[in-house]
Amino acid sequence: MPFHKKYQSKYLATTSLNPNPCNAQKHSDKQIAQLAASIDAFDSLAPFVIDTRLMIVAGSGRWLASKKLGFPEGRLIHVKFTDEKQVVAFVLASNRLSEIFLSSERRI
Repeated sequence: MPFHKKYQSKYLATTSLNPNPCNAQKHSDKQIAQLAASIDAFDSLAPFVIDTRLMIVAGSGRWLASKKLGFPEGRLIHVKFTDEKQVVAFVLASNRLSEIFLSSERRI
């Protein structure tokens, strides 16, 4: 069984985080409003994932929704990726999982 790193979540100011300029997943105003309503109802249970540049690697929609709600801080996991290829692979996998979830949600 491979060793898995244990990451701890921490809080940082939402204004100190940077969006990923190469993020292929764009969120509509409607999606941001829906995420904001969910966060308002259930709190922000899923952290953002950021890299060493404080760039959001996963969770950009939740970050935008948190900013919309006026949250001064967001819960995040800070990851030191080995290189840019690993960042891209993680972003693609994360976005793909979101697509699969949304696709299956439509069938429910």
